[in-house]
Amino acid sequence: MTTAPAGVFDGIGDFSASLTAALRHHRSTELFVRAHDWRELEQVDTANTAGAIVQYLPQAFMHGDLRALLRWLDRLRADRKPVVLMVHEYWPPLNGTLRRAAMRLLFRRILRACIKRSSVVVTSQEWSAHELGLLARGHRLCAIPVGSSIPRIARAATPALGTRLVLFGQPAALHPATMAAVGQWLSASTPDISLTWLGRSTEEMRASWCDAWQLPSDRVTFAGGLPAAEVSAVLQASHIGLAPYENGASTRRTSFAAMLEHRLPVVAIDGLYTSDWLRESGACVWTPDGDPMAFVRALSVLVADEPPRRAALSARAGELFEARLSWPRIAEAYARLLSEGVCA
Repeated sequence: MTTAPAGVFDGIGDFSASLTAALRHHRSTELFVRAHDWRELEQVDTANTAGAIVQYLPQAFMHGDLRALLRWLDRLRADRKPVVLMVHEYWPPLNGTLRRAAMRLLFRRILRACIKRSSVVVTSQEWSAHELGLLARGHRLCAIPVGSSIPRIARAATPALGTRLVLFGQPAALHPATMAAVGQWLSASTPDISLTWLGRSTEEMRASWCDAWQLPSDRVTFAGGLPAAEVSAVLQASHIGLAPYENGASTRRTSFAAMLEHRLPVVAIDGLYTSDWLRESGACVWTPDGDPMAFVRALSVLVADEPPRRAALSARAGELFEARLSWPRIAEAYARLLSEGVCA
């Protein structure tokens, strides 16, 4: 159950559609999208429903019809059916304003109401599961990664001149000081190094790079809103991926999963959100959070390294993706939750 259809750029719709498709290999699964009103759930008979996975995004639940969803979940739980609550976000950070504080209280109240009606609560990374520990006290709580929303489409390899770097993600997700350091390094490097930035909005990316960070853009291609097949083509034509995410690369980023799916050697920030098993996977070159120059040094070393090291990182990225981040593995974890109510 989700509030957004596939193709909406909050990512929740794509996640829900991909999970539904993968779960169909385990059991009959239907996707319910709240098009206009949760009251449409009245047409879904709980007697013929074996369980539900609810995709929670706080701002999408701020509607008066939320009571209809809660009533339906009450009936499902009364029939002793499992309800898995996938919490994508929970409340905005405090910024000193009364409005933001009030929003946090409201989101907390909404989330608590949803947790109360759930048999298990899922987050996409271990740090978030820990943060929700007190609010979800008495409930099973575990972390299951999100998958890639960009399927890897096999295509013939074409020789590429120079070194192509690729960055994938919206500006708000990236560490500004690290991005500024990367841009300065790129402008001073040899002309055969270029960067393609993939995201949802070309204008938003260009404004961040040129205006907010004041960086030269002669070696940067801003590619916003491309179809998945074109994004896959760019990823496959690239040599090194960049993951300078705020608070560290983590399993909550579908863009990060996409780079691993496409077997890219990745230079990443190791931060608060980075899981131990991800850090220890050997699939990325990790640099400390808050040290932009360490990121640049690691990137320059990888660019200059002989291809065998990149090939080794590429192989580990593919192994990690297949073992932990692919949709069959993610669906297996959710299927176990629905059938057994335990965390994978």
